[in-house]
Amino acid sequence: MGNYGLSLPYPSSPPKNHRRTMTRMMQRTILCLGLLGLLAACRNEDDSPRPKAITSYPEGIFVLNRGNDDVANGTVSFYQRECQQVVTNIYLKANLSPQLGNDLRDLVFIGNEAFVLSNRSNRLTIVNADDFSFLDSIEGLANPQHLLVVNPNKIYVSQWGANGLTGSIEIVDVPSRSIVGSIRTPGGPGRMIAQGPAVFVANSGGFAPDSLLSKIDATSDRFLKTIEVGVNPVDLVEDNEGGIWTLCGGVLVNFQDPSSPDNTPGRLVRVSNDRAELAFPLTAGARNLVINRAGDQLYFVNNNWTYEHGIRQTSLSLVPFLDVSFNAYAVDPTTGFLLAANALDFSRRGEIVRFDLNRASPIDTFAAGIVPTAFAFQ
Repeated sequence: MGNYGLSLPYPSSPPKNHRRTMTRMMQRTILCLGLLGLLAACRNEDDSPRPKAITSYPEGIFVLNRGNDDVANGTVSFYQRECQQVVTNIYLKANLSPQLGNDLRDLVFIGNEAFVLSNRSNRLTIVNADDFSFLDSIEGLANPQHLLVVNPNKIYVSQWGANGLTGSIEIVDVPSRSIVGSIRTPGGPGRMIAQGPAVFVANSGGFAPDSLLSKIDATSDRFLKTIEVGVNPVDLVEDNEGGIWTLCGGVLVNFQDPSSPDNTPGRLVRVSNDRAELAFPLTAGARNLVINRAGDQLYFVNNNWTYEHGIRQTSLSLVPFLDVSFNAYAVDPTTGFLLAANALDFSRRGEIVRFDLNRASPIDTFAAGIVPTAFAFQ
């Protein structure tokens, strides 16, 4: 990973008045002091060139690495933005047991605790958010997929069921660390998003395709209705006008040709007032829908390229935003950068590429674990 400096602007012509000059001087001074503070925070006390060891994780980027199939080697990596430093397998550094589980899927924070979901281990592991030391675990899940923090005392866990077809949302009571209820849904519940007291759930069908969003009253934990959107809805985001966007991946049979008639096409759909009001056709296998910090630009993979779509556009862009694609995306809420997970050959450690969305250009790359697939932020 390279080193990146900051170039401070200097006016090309004399300032118009003394007040503006003083303001700029103060801004530069504050910025320089901030940079010096960051350098001091990253440097060892003995001023040695080696980076300061990171032993706690109060603020930064967390990367969930699924690990290899059928091997319980899923890990969580931590990236500190200021020092541009990566800590791999932070769970192992704080615990005697090296494993969090098999096929890590999601990570959320509540107060000083973090909750890590393992799909194949059917387990929700609770750790100290500061150093990732083990606190407790919740067992009894069946093919769990994703997490949603409803409030400080309640977490929803979407799961496919043991047969991959029996969908439900399991209700976890945080204080008692136990599953206290279940909400039946259509098959294959996955990602969830809250909008006021309502929670929308993408139902992909699990091992059999479906095309529904479920709506749940999170106050009463009651199933309300379904909304038809498109085959295999997998991602959900909310725009700055209150619209819920879902990316439906379709069904990919011919992997060599996403446009093959053997495949079922995907769709990008905007839901408002509990109905699909806009729909744009995508190729089969479309994925990785995210939205920028402003809530007005969508990014997703279609036909193995990365596209940008404004929420008020009436047609899809024909020119890709990036002429590459990655296996997972997220937008860093602190910097606004696009984080792209590259699993490489899916057997060795992957990497994360950071992109500046304003320029569609890579900023830097940092190391991840085996098959990086999801992100979380503190």
